[in-house]
Amino acid sequence: MGPSCMELKKSIESACKLDFIDMFEGDKENKILDRRAFLIFHPGDHSKELELITRWLLMHHVEVCSFWFDGSWDYFRQKVKAGGSGVVIVGFLLYPNAEC
Repeated sequence: MGPSCMELKKSIESACKLDFIDMFEGDKENKILDRRAFLIFHPGDHSKELELITRWLLMHHVEVCSFWFDGSWDYFRQKVKAGGSGVVIVGFLLYPNAEC
C-alpha cells in the first residue's frame, strides 16, 4: 500500500520547500488569494518538479494553468484583471544564479 494523500502532500512540501499558507497568503488581514496558479517551467528540464508541484497544487484544490495549455495565460490574466488573484510560480533553474 502506498502513502496516504496527507503523507504524499507532506513529502512534496518538504522536497520542494512549499507552504500553502505562505504561498497564498494575501494582505496583512490574512486574506487568502484565489486558488489559482500559473506555472512557468520547462517540461523537458523540470518535468519532475512540474509534476510534483502540479500534483501538490491540485491536492489543495488550486486551479493550475501553464503555457503548455493553449490560452492559459490569457485565461489567467483575464481572471486577475476581473478582480481575481493568484500566484505565478517560476522554475528556478530558468535563473541559475537565483537563490531559493
